[in-house]
Amino acid sequence: MSRHPPGTGDDRTGDPGSEAGSVKAKMTHLRTRVDPRDIPPSLAGRRLGLTESQFVEALPGLLVRGFPEADPTTGMFDLDAIDAWRRGRHPQLFLTSPIQARDASTVVSARLNGGNMWAK
Repeated sequence: MSRHPPGTGDDRTGDPGSEAGSVKAKMTHLRTRVDPRDIPPSLAGRRLGLTESQFVEALPGLLVRGFPEADPTTGMFDLDAIDAWRRGRHPQLFLTSPIQARDASTVVSARLNGGNMWAK
């Protein structure tokens, strides 16, 4: 027999008021969590290390440099597009285009002549 009245913590019952019921509810909530990919200006600014007011002030200059515009309907910014824009500022550090095969004759010639085979 249970030591707890129904609904007051008897974790064997699965009642919503029980410990198991509340754990089950939390697990269901975690399974349906969705991280937003469109974010408001305050979070877009934070992504760049700026306060919202700093971001709003810098936005015209950022847009001139290709920063992704906000969605015209929601006013939200695409987080993935912001990250791609940030990586694009430093293409030498991030793979921003697919690696292409080199012409073998160029590589061999460079090696035979003592040059840098990786130079373009």
